[in-house]
Amino acid sequence: KWLSPSTYSGLLRAEGKAEIPGLTFQGSVEVTDFNAGTTKNAKLMSWKKAHAEDVLFSRPKKTLTVAHAKLDYPYLNWTIDTKPANSYGGIFSREIAKSKEDHHVALRRIEIKSAILDIQDNRLSPALKSTTTLSGTINNIANAPGTIAKLNLKGASSSNSAVSVLGDVGMLQKVFSCDVTSEISGQDVGAIKPYLEKTVGYEITKGKFDALIRYRQKDAKVTGTHSIVLSDIALGKSRSSANQFPLTLALLTDKKRTLKIDLPITRDETSQEYSYPDAITRSLQNLILKSTVSPFALALAGNPAIKEAPDHIVFTAGETSLSPENEKTLKNLQTLLTERPGLTVHIKGYASAEEDREALLAQKENIVDRRQQALDQVRSTILSESYGKELIQPVHTPSHAAIPMTTPRKPVVKNEELTDLAQNREKAIKDFMTTTLKISADRLTPDNTGTIIPADAPGRIGNRADFTLGAR
Repeated sequence: KWLSPSTYSGLLRAEGKAEIPGLTFQGSVEVTDFNAGTTKNAKLMSWKKAHAEDVLFSRPKKTLTVAHAKLDYPYLNWTIDTKPANSYGGIFSREIAKSKEDHHVALRRIEIKSAILDIQDNRLSPALKSTTTLSGTINNIANAPGTIAKLNLKGASSSNSAVSVLGDVGMLQKVFSCDVTSEISGQDVGAIKPYLEKTVGYEITKGKFDALIRYRQKDAKVTGTHSIVLSDIALGKSRSSANQFPLTLALLTDKKRTLKIDLPITRDETSQEYSYPDAITRSLQNLILKSTVSPFALALAGNPAIKEAPDHIVFTAGETSLSPENEKTLKNLQTLLTERPGLTVHIKGYASAEEDREALLAQKENIVDRRQQALDQVRSTILSESYGKELIQPVHTPSHAAIPMTTPRKPVVKNEELTDLAQNREKAIKDFMTTTLKISADRLTPDNTGTIIPADAPGRIGNRADFTLGAR
């Protein structure tokens, strides 16, 4: 339906044996300077030369067979508008008219040279335009039940990216079926730039993308895999102050500067409203949302070795030293930062108004006790020395001034000390990660505020440090 020309022109030359009135022909056929169009599109399809050998055509028997055909410089213009008859769904829902079910068609081999496919999707604003050149073969196109055509087409897009279409297609079957793999490598991101920029809220100044699609349709069931890989993406000006895309980019971009997006393969691809750029933008929107809600989960999705998100560590109350468990968590964080070089970490230390205060108070009381013990020892020594002297010297009363009498004050823990504790925890983390784990200091930012968590506060325990992921 989407390819329904109403006007035709070209030069036909045939050599062989023809029988009339039933019209049967056997021989070779050549059509040059062919053009087919519609009232809206004068050049819908064309080719420079099509040459077919071993052609058998029989109108009485409703038969057309071609052993070998060569198609030089064919051209196809595919304009997709809002009308259902002219959409992606038109490709995947072809049906053979009942009036032609008894026809017999077989094209055994077609060699295609430098075919040009122009696509324009007017459902998008601005319209998506792309040009692809393909060469290769299509074998075994036939409407005999169970006959599957073999596609082997390779070429390049207008931006010199490699393009290939390989697989099996039930082209002329009563029920459409296919198992096709399409691949695009090194395509300039400019082809989808207008739609990406609307979604991510940033100008995209450069980048490339690869696409790998395996599409399977059988018995009206659609399955497959579909991935987009963006590489070397560079962002320009932001169009929104609250945009999360830089973080999304950092969370998903690996050491090779590539970002993989998996698109769902569903029955939607056969619907009249399906749009490939729209599918990409919807997936990006979902990723941006995930980076806002659960950035660690998004970053660790491809790293099953890290079982728990390294988003915080818990300190022993009153301490700033790192436990072995803390160091293990920080090593997992190091792994994440190594695999995602665009990420940074904001370190926010906390102190518990209850546990940390009690621990610091216990430390101070221990110091006071030791001082008191030392003071008592001094007193005892002075008194003992004085008692010994009394045995050999005239009796006199020891001077109280010679004996230390001051008792240490009862200790207290001020809020400033808890603030210092929280900040020192941040410092301990940064020192360990820069010195031991060799993470660049400019990727680690201490909060330096030293927040105190009240005793009755909900959520995590207060004697901890939290990590927040950011983008460079």
